[in-house]
Amino acid sequence: MDIKGFIQDFMASEAVQKTADEIQAIDPTDAIKHSYILEQVIEEKKKELKSLDDETKASPWRMFRRYMEYFRMYYVYIGMVHPLFSAGRDRIEEWRAAVDEYEKLFDGYFPYVSLVTESMFPKVRHLIPADLLELSGDPDRYIIAAYQVMLPEGDGGVEDYPLEVAGVMSFSLRDMDDEVVVCIDWIRSDREHADANAMDALMAEMFYMIKDTPVSGIVFDMSFEETLDIDYDGEGDEQLAMSPLSSLMERWYFEASLIPDEELITDAGSLKKLLDIDPEGDSKVRIEFIDKMTDEEFADITRRYIEEEPGVYDNGIPFAGRRRYDKKMSCFAKKNGAIVGILLVHKNHRNEYYVDMARGDSDGITMEMIMTAIEEISGRISDDQQVIIPVKREFVADFTAQYLPDARPTVMIRSTLLAPDPEEDIDSDEWAEFAENIDKIMPDIKDEVD
Repeated sequence: MDIKGFIQDFMASEAVQKTADEIQAIDPTDAIKHSYILEQVIEEKKKELKSLDDETKASPWRMFRRYMEYFRMYYVYIGMVHPLFSAGRDRIEEWRAAVDEYEKLFDGYFPYVSLVTESMFPKVRHLIPADLLELSGDPDRYIIAAYQVMLPEGDGGVEDYPLEVAGVMSFSLRDMDDEVVVCIDWIRSDREHADANAMDALMAEMFYMIKDTPVSGIVFDMSFEETLDIDYDGEGDEQLAMSPLSSLMERWYFEASLIPDEELITDAGSLKKLLDIDPEGDSKVRIEFIDKMTDEEFADITRRYIEEEPGVYDNGIPFAGRRRYDKKMSCFAKKNGAIVGILLVHKNHRNEYYVDMARGDSDGITMEMIMTAIEEISGRISDDQQVIIPVKREFVADFTAQYLPDARPTVMIRSTLLAPDPEEDIDSDEWAEFAENIDKIMPDIKDEVD
């Protein structure tokens, strides 16, 4: 299969071109307008906090209630400017300073956003798939959580203010063609805490964490289903609206485009037909299942293949460990005592079998591992079980085109935020001057907000 040709034909199709024409750029004047109004409100809130009497300041619980109002305003504030413009970066640093001030006020008892460590996995599992948590050992992958503090009535003690996870985000830094790209793997908010602006807090924290890293772009891929939100009016009628994820990307100035995903969907029944193939094997190669491999061997071989083909495999695979993978489908090849290939398959959060790595020192070795895995699953997996095969490697693309002609590509909505041109970047003073004269530029704004 000619992947490049497929992509070109797909992008030139009438449906894609029509969709592209309908994507409108976001008008920055709208962001400036809201930022200008909100800045005045925040200044008033600052004055109010500073003027509180000593008795109120001495009670962290009363102070907390007032400070939360001030803190929440930052979510709107940071979401109204381009996060990669100078002014946007300033806003995000102000937000982080507010978070630090907020946490310091309560001796760190109320973290609002923090890195997720292994001890915290049980608290975030309901918002992030386990197969992403398993990759958390990768030093270039970050998982962060936003918390919501539940406010009881009265002036209770610490025990009356429980923390609940309101949102989780996973992102990684990936080296692609000598450029660093930030890939947002996952971001979700608990519906019960939708009004806590948890996803905005997570986005701001991500931008703060990468502020000293030169990146060429930030991407987030969604399936078409994830771009829509279905609401019911109580009488059974469905109403379609933008999903929280789509709204989030729009607020943060990501531009959406349709792309063919680099993954093909097939089924176990189609894979079993491959057993009729009689590949030419290597008598010196022995295929064994992954439970006979040591942790050191697993880490060494996966790291080697990742280094040989950067950008093809997830960098977190060596850190996830071999126990993550299906023991009846994942195998490795040995020749003359050395490991010369590995096939890694795991079941993901959508109950699909996902091929993380299919790589041998030769295409023949890769084929032998694939055939061994299919023989093992033929009696225990139903024919309609979905299997996802990434097609980033030329061998895999050619193999699926020849032997799995019915495998179908998926289409993703890719949201991309590119770094702005430094020559067109603006600083905070220029932004403030523009905001100060906004009534002259847009005289109808005052009428709109009154």
